[in-house]
Amino acid sequence: MGTERAADAGLQVDVSVTIFLSPTQALGFASGTVEVAFLPEAQRAFPWPEAWLRQKPEYFGEGQSQVWSVERDAGGGRHRVVLYGIVCDGEAAAGDCMRFLERTAGMMFHPN
Repeated sequence: MGTERAADAGLQVDVSVTIFLSPTQALGFASGTVEVAFLPEAQRAFPWPEAWLRQKPEYFGEGQSQVWSVERDAGGGRHRVVLYGIVCDGEAAAGDCMRFLERTAGMMFHPN
């Protein structure tokens, strides 16, 4: 299957990702729109913006960002992408990840 390339302005997808403070305990989830270079594919790493990867590789590296599902909304508009989750090393790291997503991406955080 080919990869859908974004237009010059990028491709906007709606993302939902759970943020974990341990492998079994979720802090909550973040949702919002992210501009990506190409359409994500299920069971592959989410294509976070390169600048984010450089700033926070512990949150956005390939092992942390596996795509669970990609669906196009019924009206043929944007794609909805659900990730398996970002597992952080404790509550402080999970809070840092959450604040980064809020501040950098404008994502909304929904606590458990």
